[in-house]
Amino acid sequence: MNILLVDDEETILHVVGNFLTACGHDVHPAQDGVEAYEILMQHGGINLVISDIRMPRLDGIGLLKKVLAHSPQMPVLMMTGHGDDGLAAKTLDAGACAFFNKPVRLAEFLKFINQLPEQNGRGEGRGKGGASKHQGGPAGAGAKVIISLPTARVKEESANGTSRP
Repeated sequence: MNILLVDDEETILHVVGNFLTACGHDVHPAQDGVEAYEILMQHGGINLVISDIRMPRLDGIGLLKKVLAHSPQMPVLMMTGHGDDGLAAKTLDAGACAFFNKPVRLAEFLKFINQLPEQNGRGEGRGKGGASKHQGGPAGAGAKVIISLPTARVKEESANGTSRP
């Protein structure tokens, strides 16, 4: 699957991108919504967009709206470390197929991604009504989805220049 991964945190792009690549996906990283939309317009084979919400220039919700205006069936997974139920509802109402709170558990993240139908690069293949907020367990109709990467720990380590095993 060709995945457009969008986050303004280099660590997230690196860790999640490397994980998805190791799982056999082609990952196209972008650091904000503007860069992501440019990549989407230049690369006709994107099957999935995974985006942070809070980013400079064009935030994730703005990107979500632009992506869906261009490719209405494109699955877009939104993630944030600053979420609440109101933000989750807002992103799902705007058309995201799932909302993930950071930190994300990569195995759960991959399980959810692997359940998505393969897209053909034009966003064909996704039906309406597939949105969910995931809080573990298999994703499905009405399931809730929260995925965890130790973002707070990564931020703490990079802020003081030390690392923990």
